[in-house]
Amino acid sequence: MKLSVPRLDLLSALKLAKGVASTKSTIPMLQHVLLRTVQGRLLICATDLCVSVTAELIASVVDTGDMAVNAGNLHDLVANAPGEEISLTTTPNGFADVKSGKAKYKLAALPGRDFPKMPDTSKADWVSIESEVLATLIERTVYACSRDTNRYQMCGVLITSNTTRLTMTSTDGHRCTRMSMLAPGIKTSPVILPTDGAKAVLALAGQGPGCKLAVAAGYLHVQQDGVTVSVKLIDGVYPPIDQVIPSRDGKILVVDRLALLGALKRASLMTKETIPVKMRLTKDTVEISVVNADMGQVSDEIEASYSSPEMEIGFKHQYLAEWLQACPSDSIRCSLGGELDPFLVESNDGYLGVIMPMRI
Repeated sequence: MKLSVPRLDLLSALKLAKGVASTKSTIPMLQHVLLRTVQGRLLICATDLCVSVTAELIASVVDTGDMAVNAGNLHDLVANAPGEEISLTTTPNGFADVKSGKAKYKLAALPGRDFPKMPDTSKADWVSIESEVLATLIERTVYACSRDTNRYQMCGVLITSNTTRLTMTSTDGHRCTRMSMLAPGIKTSPVILPTDGAKAVLALAGQGPGCKLAVAAGYLHVQQDGVTVSVKLIDGVYPPIDQVIPSRDGKILVVDRLALLGALKRASLMTKETIPVKMRLTKDTVEISVVNADMGQVSDEIEASYSSPEMEIGFKHQYLAEWLQACPSDSIRCSLGGELDPFLVESNDGYLGVIMPMRI
């Protein structure tokens, strides 16, 4: 194989591939990126067997062929190359010659025929979606996915849709988030997108104004500007989240988002994993406090709109703080029940979260 390709185009594709290629796998090939010529183009592939990325680049192909090179090494080499073009050539002794400007490199390479087969998208039924919509939905939910592999159904984002709206939901059993946005034309049965796959889709969606989406044969595919990310979906039943979303008829608190986030960050300096933040609600006032027997205590007050009976509730500060960081609204609305009841937080664009309480 012998070809040349613009350095910045190659670097952009390798950045995505490096994020997908496994660095901890016991299968050496999964740490590599496949380079293959197809009809005058350079095809770049990487996979960890769950998440796969394929990119097509315009290249000047002299000789066809393929090879697999360590993804991290090639990315770093191209990122620091001095020239505008990258020349790639395979050698008979199992190396890849890489040239850029006056710099010359020789990288160890593996035969391309040993690279795992990539997911087939030939029969995918593509539907267009705005990249901003896809990125926003993932950003608002992916952080709340469970990391407990014993509850693998929750280690991802639940995607549901009708003919007009796309909804994503996530939970780790202690909190949940949900966001719904207009996405005309998308209709699919509920699927669970694993966390790593959601992050790979997010990385792709942030690179352009529009993309295409398809669900086929147990995979979710997202395509944009010649790059395709394919994610193997989680096979399982997602918990019935609707059953834990509290009523909006309880005690109502309306508070400035940044003021509450700032108070939580200050309180977090005194808290630990097992020590809750206490939120005390009185008329038009929210008091955030923490008592830590090993460090001391902190108390902070912020103004709010609240006219219901006084109450106190404890919770893990991280759960509410992360939701507030993902929320774009100036103010938020909280619906609270009792001290040991989950409470609902909502923004003015329909973004909601449910936080489970902790005993004070």
